[in-house]
Amino acid sequence: MRRGRNRQILNAEPSLHEPIWREIRDKLYILYLEHWKEIAEEYRALSGGSERSVGNETYSILSRISNRERELWNPIICLASFFDRYLPHSQHAIPSQPSLKQAIAEFALQKIKEKQVENATETRELVLVQTLLKLVQVDGYYKVKDIKEAMAHKYDEEQKWLRSEWIGRALKRLSFAEKRRVGTGVEYYLRRKEVEDLAIRIGVKPQQKGQTQQKEQTEQTRTCWICGKPIIEVFEEWIFDASTGKPCHIKCLGQVIEPQKKLQSMHGMLKCQFCGRYFGTRKDLELHISKTHQNKLHNELARN
Repeated sequence: MRRGRNRQILNAEPSLHEPIWREIRDKLYILYLEHWKEIAEEYRALSGGSERSVGNETYSILSRISNRERELWNPIICLASFFDRYLPHSQHAIPSQPSLKQAIAEFALQKIKEKQVENATETRELVLVQTLLKLVQVDGYYKVKDIKEAMAHKYDEEQKWLRSEWIGRALKRLSFAEKRRVGTGVEYYLRRKEVEDLAIRIGVKPQQKGQTQQKEQTEQTRTCWICGKPIIEVFEEWIFDASTGKPCHIKCLGQVIEPQKKLQSMHGMLKCQFCGRYFGTRKDLELHISKTHQNKLHNELARN
């Protein structure tokens, strides 16, 4: 499904004056006044998170959801647990039918996983569209290999997922289907107008010719030197690390600095947490980690 360009349609909301909403609000007022205490107790038990208070099946599901996502889903799961008291199956305990609370918890876990995949895919496709905007200046066939190399320049570190196969699948998802196979590989026919149209649909403003080189350099350095992931300036907190001059997520920088401060207070020097070597300055230690233990640092950040 292609994204629309009409902002009036995209941002349209249901009318608040429809009679159905007033009817629902009136019923919710009654529900709140009559059962607020029960719902509050359910929410406290759910927030406590103990296996006894939540239930074995639901607890095993909720334990796989991060605290941030739990904050978003707890109110809905709480209401599902409350409604379980008044559903017919809860009185007859049908073994093959899960409770509403368990069903909602399973649905929440499913949507969270889908969101994680979607966020990763959209971020990568965003970089791909930015690359196409710069690469495709005239209509014609473009090699997948050239697109891959141009896209790789957007990252400071090698991206193992960035392969010719991924480029081909992504172009197909983005409705670029005209291709041919030649001796040097696969080529896609790309039109400048279609690339600009796609960029507008996903929220990327096409650059006009003659824009400053500084803008291009800024786009190429939006990668965290610690975790290697792209930095989305609009949604993420980031800074330029004073010791390296490279951009990084504030969260990633904090995870590097805190262990160093503890070691420095104990030994008077900075110790590498991976190999045990000591360094006199933080800058020397960070350069050592970035050159020698980059993969180990990525794995540690992923676990946290």
